[in-house]
Amino acid sequence: VFGFCRADENIRPTVLVIDIDRFKQVNESVGFSAGDSILLTLARRLGRLLRAQDTLARIGGDTFAMILVSERDPERILALAELVRRAVSTPITFAEREILLTPSVGLALFDPAPAARKDDALKNAELAMAHAKRQGGNKIEVFVPAMRTDRNDRLALESDLRRAIERGEIQVMYQPIVRLEDRTIAGFEALVRWDHPREGRLMPQDFLAIAEETGLIVDLGVYVMDRTARELEAWQAALDVDPPIFASVNVSSRQLIRHDLLHDVKTVLSRRRRSSSRSPRAWSWRTRNMPRRCSRASATSAPASRSTISAPAIRRCPTCSASPSTRSRSTRASCVRWATASRR
Repeated sequence: VFGFCRADENIRPTVLVIDIDRFKQVNESVGFSAGDSILLTLARRLGRLLRAQDTLARIGGDTFAMILVSERDPERILALAELVRRAVSTPITFAEREILLTPSVGLALFDPAPAARKDDALKNAELAMAHAKRQGGNKIEVFVPAMRTDRNDRLALESDLRRAIERGEIQVMYQPIVRLEDRTIAGFEALVRWDHPREGRLMPQDFLAIAEETGLIVDLGVYVMDRTARELEAWQAALDVDPPIFASVNVSSRQLIRHDLLHDVKTVLSRRRRSSSRSPRAWSWRTRNMPRRCSRASATSAPASRSTISAPAIRRCPTCSASPSTRSRSTRASCVRWATASRR
């Protein structure tokens, strides 16, 4: 659409981003299957407001986007946005219960400037939506350039974080957990960093609170678990030690209250198991607000606060030509230290 608008001045697409306010509470109240059914109902309502040349898509767990090309007049576009707000706010009857929802709507009008990029419209609409949500929700906000003047602003970070995973900006680093008795590496703790395209590398304290407030912590947590499981496959295949190398993944308390956290963990592990021909090994996780000493345990005896589940192993060490079963313990330990250093 944005490609065509450069060639045809009659095409002036407007982008709307619709985020359902406090939808996490609905999921926790009626369950995730019922929540999906409610989202389908909302999608049908929104689709009936559009014409054939317009586009509706779900771009997040409870977030929709519209590309509107059937209207060019700003007043008519705002009127349509109000219809969107009313469509979402109309009560939904589910299992003899009335579900009341409200949306935060961000709207980015077409920018005719030659320097404007096609993905700016979506980012601007997301920024306007985040601004509406911070104002209490159930509002429509039109993007204005003043919303992005401060790149350190929390709203800008929230908008960028929604796209960070699919753009490959989230990096998982690994901190070694060392046995005090012999200084050998027992396992690793997964740590997340955000390589922001403008702000540079951001530490967890700069964005995890935003992720928890917006619900993005769920997608972020699954992504970190999947990346860690991949790395653990390589390490356990390369290092034939007993007990095996383990990985520790931090879990937010927000994730713990979800009913399907274990389902997410098992899905990650089964995905890795299907790609592996070896038997599963130990993997562990802990809550993000637990004491740091819980992640510094010896592999010979895991603390009671750590939950242990199955994780697979595959692939051999790319830095050592010897067979894993024939390497000495010191060689294996140095190989892991090299792998750790290479990721810093």
